[in-house]
Amino acid sequence: MCVKDDNLKGEHVCIVTGPNIALAITLIKQLKELFMNPESEHQLLFDTKETVLVINGCLIQAFPSHHLDAMRGLTNVAIVFQDEASFFEINQANDAIDVSHRYIAKSDPYLIVVSTPNKPGDMLHIISEQPEDRCIYNRIYLPYTVGIGNIFSEKDIEIVKRSTSFEREYNLKFLGLVGNVFLPEKIDQAIKLGREFEIYRKMSENPEMVPLTQFYIGVDAGFGSSKFAIVLVCNADDKVFVLETIELDRQEFNYCINKISEVMSCYDLTYENTRIFIDASGPAVVTAVKQSQDERPDYLETIARRKKQKLRDPCYDMVSNTREFQHNGEKKYAGQPQADGRRRACGAGSRKVFWSDLSTAYGPSY
Repeated sequence: MCVKDDNLKGEHVCIVTGPNIALAITLIKQLKELFMNPESEHQLLFDTKETVLVINGCLIQAFPSHHLDAMRGLTNVAIVFQDEASFFEINQANDAIDVSHRYIAKSDPYLIVVSTPNKPGDMLHIISEQPEDRCIYNRIYLPYTVGIGNIFSEKDIEIVKRSTSFEREYNLKFLGLVGNVFLPEKIDQAIKLGREFEIYRKMSENPEMVPLTQFYIGVDAGFGSSKFAIVLVCNADDKVFVLETIELDRQEFNYCINKISEVMSCYDLTYENTRIFIDASGPAVVTAVKQSQDERPDYLETIARRKKQKLRDPCYDMVSNTREFQHNGEKKYAGQPQADGRRRACGAGSRKVFWSDLSTAYGPSY
């Protein structure tokens, strides 16, 4: 656009890269190399600094996403180009949007946001979900099918389809990061089994199953930019079924706590057949849920007392045991051997609200 005519002469083009100055330097270097001819005796010399390039009177400048203050107060901004914007940190993504949008009324530039999808809730996902009448962008989607026969061959695509990241990297799916707790093929197998067993139909047609089934509710407390997550699973037919997965975005504290009770009410769950596990990073959530279930809320005092006595009973690594359970198809009884060699299950005792510190859950002791 800078060299096809003189329309951008005297204008400013801003390019926002990831949070690394080296990325900005590399990008400008690549642009400069487009105008270099290694076979020529007379080479072009660029006397601008590493993050700046002037072509045909147009000033092109790259800014790392964690230092955008210098992008404010510019004049004659014609283009703002954000590269791989889905991978900016959330505060940097918001800053990049704010800084670029302020030029709409000043110089009416082209605002271009380009990225591979990252995960639900990132910048591109938010833009893609906006209603047509509220989105200021002309959204263009380019999955791998557009590139077949141009930049990709059929053979290339068949090979890359074997990758676990194919749907995100080539097919515009916001999938988030691939973890290492569960293998992808095991997740696919679990989904397939869930469809075959039709646990919803079984429970609706046989309500007498509910009192005889063990249920577990997992709560990952998140507020502000993080989501509040609730998962309900049950143990039936020697298999663990996921019944509900709920994400609450920017909801009030009491609403999130009440949602846990609603889940229990929806499935007619009782105190006797339900256990609730909550991340220990949210003590206020643990306390509130305990109060809603008529349990003693002073669990922090209990933890302090037991730590002082150097007691942990029972304790287990939920992540590693769950992974081993799924991979080997075996039931794992979690707990720490007592002095007499016996194990106590985490559900032992008269309580049902537990708290987990990282990957460790502590059961009742009184």
